[in-house]
Amino acid sequence: MKAEEYKNMVKRYFDALNSKNLDALDELFEKDYVSHENPPRPDGIGVEQFKKFMSDFYSSYPDGHFTVEEILVDGNAVVVRWRCDATHTGPTPSLHIPATGKKIVIIGCTVEHVRNGKFYDEWGYWDQSALLEQLGVLSPT
Repeated sequence: MKAEEYKNMVKRYFDALNSKNLDALDELFEKDYVSHENPPRPDGIGVEQFKKFMSDFYSSYPDGHFTVEEILVDGNAVVVRWRCDATHTGPTPSLHIPATGKKIVIIGCTVEHVRNGKFYDEWGYWDQSALLEQLGVLSPT
């Protein structure tokens, strides 16, 4: 695949997230893809696990909207710098945070690896401390 095809895959990925069409991810991710996120979170295995993670995210932030800021391609690796704007209107069970009603911005970067026309391995980094500060759970330093 060429760089433009990889960029189009990323655009389709974020379009699926923004439209909450999580089943569209089946076309973009290998069934047993691995997601490595900020430690100490364990690796996610499989597209179904990722769809559950995103479904849970949207239960806490139903208006969440992702914006792709930059895409870089090197070989079979695609680097995506993104942001997510959302309002925390539902509880966040994984962090035991009740809904705050606060508007938040999450900044992140994801490295996707492509094989046979699908994402098979992902390394994601996002500023969890800034999110907790915005929600009022962590004091700014």
